[in-house]
Amino acid sequence: MDHPESDSKAHLRATAFEHSPQRRAAGTDRGLIVDFNPAFSDLTGYTPDELSRLDWRQDLTPPPWREREQQVLAELEHEGLSRRYEKDLRRRDGSLVTVEVSAQRLEAGDEVVYYWAFRPLGGGLPVPEEDRRQRPFLEQLMQLAPAGIAVLSGQDLRERWASAAYLQFLEEPYR
Repeated sequence: MDHPESDSKAHLRATAFEHSPQRRAAGTDRGLIVDFNPAFSDLTGYTPDELSRLDWRQDLTPPPWREREQQVLAELEHEGLSRRYEKDLRRRDGSLVTVEVSAQRLEAGDEVVYYWAFRPLGGGLPVPEEDRRQRPFLEQLMQLAPAGIAVLSGQDLRERWASAAYLQFLEEPYR
């Protein structure tokens, strides 16, 4: 029996994962990278084919971070839910990028799978092509938003973008 609604939801989730500007990946406790989106590939500098052959524990995690990461993943096993932590991620060119990782542990049959979202913390990373393509759409969306929206820098809380409604709100006197 077909379930068109659940098929539609599954397609929507897959499309959102694939096109998300957030860098996402999934890997097994054996080190296999089983899923990732283009933004993650851009972050690491590896092609999709290369990523599918890597061991994330050895190839993407530099030695100083391996023990700490294993501690966090062990805590996930006991506490469940999700955890955030920082680590360095080794890119294809050998450079390191510091990232904040949001990790979730799930059991899929006999295998443990970790789902990750990565947020670069350091500067100097190239803007992924997907982010560049989406920027005009996001800027237009922000300008048309009926509610006030502002995007602030995470380091110094300076305004990076602001919607017209937000700017109008700032100009109105308090009543």
